[in-house]
Amino acid sequence: KRDLLELPPFAEIRFWWVVTTADSQTYQVPEVTITYRDDRFTWRTFAAEDVTVYWTGNDPDLGQAAWQVVQESRQTLDAMLPPTAVSPLNVYIYPSTGDLRTGLRLAGRDVVAGHVDPDLGVLLVTAVNSLTAVAELRQSIPHALTHLRLHQPEAAGMLPTWYEEGIALLAAGPDAARDDRVATAVATTATLPLPQLCLNFPTEPDQAELALAQSVSLLRTIQAQFGDQALRQLGTLYLEGVSCEAGLTQTLDMSLADLEVTWLDAQAPQPAWLT
Repeated sequence: KRDLLELPPFAEIRFWWVVTTADSQTYQVPEVTITYRDDRFTWRTFAAEDVTVYWTGNDPDLGQAAWQVVQESRQTLDAMLPPTAVSPLNVYIYPSTGDLRTGLRLAGRDVVAGHVDPDLGVLLVTAVNSLTAVAELRQSIPHALTHLRLHQPEAAGMLPTWYEEGIALLAAGPDAARDDRVATAVATTATLPLPQLCLNFPTEPDQAELALAQSVSLLRTIQAQFGDQALRQLGTLYLEGVSCEAGLTQTLDMSLADLEVTWLDAQAPQPAWLT
């Protein structure tokens, strides 16, 4: 009964029957596995290697295009993240955010911070406009896959918000509005102190957006100056349960104060002659 057990969307359910006869003989039927799938839609399917893509609508090529985005995203994340993997991987592309959220709410779930709970173990994204679907997926798939990989297997400690959200946004690609927000904050000396990002990530919307923009910018600076291996080591330490500050200082061999100066220097406008 639903009031006794709320099944998360797309969960794999394993069940079997044990039958005891009147003369006390016991028989167990073979185990069966089914997937608790959202059946409000007629899903198209494209499967290759260990990835299966499900989508709706009339575009026959969207599944293969999404599969290709998954492969590209995996390569990007392999360079930046610790050696974690999600295999096999099931990807569901919903026609709208509203449809996705309705399915999640049946089990008391919702979209949080722009992504679906990675504990579900599947990739749930949307493609609203058929003309821009692939462009949407090039942002949403690497973002969602980052969260999924960082929670498979479950992390030993709480991943710092600035790192998890920042690395997901970094994987999703450039965002001019976010870069402008950082540039404005630097120019007006309104940036958030690095210890605040690390220990007290803001929740007020405007400050949270600035914090996310700074997080991406900081990770990009680390990547540019110390290489992808620094991002991988940072993720490894956080997955092992190392504190936010200790992960940074151990990886980069510098204090938070020195890292903040390095990051601010990297945001300074380039002289015209150097450009």
